[in-house]
Amino acid sequence: IICDIEETKKSIELKKWKEKFPNVFREELGCLNCHEVKLEIDPNVKPTYLKHRRIPFHMQKELSAILKKGVENGVLEKVVSGETPWMLAAMLVPKASGGLR
Repeated sequence: IICDIEETKKSIELKKWKEKFPNVFREELGCLNCHEVKLEIDPNVKPTYLKHRRIPFHMQKELSAILKKGVENGVLEKVVSGETPWMLAAMLVPKASGGLR
């Protein structure tokens, strides 16, 4: 019973914060586009390039949807300038809900 009371207090507090700052607690992904970020990479570090892994057929459709959503949200962007020296393979992990991460 004590745990339930504590959880109720936390959810009431969270509700207050959500009401006070609705722009912070929106459902969609936020974007900070007023700052330019420059990644400084040590020139002595050798780029990592891992060959892509074959995606199982039954996961390809959902992966395409995840990538499309990432591009639409501005989280990902397509590489159009050809090959890059930095590349990591996609690693798909099933979520408890049945989707992919």
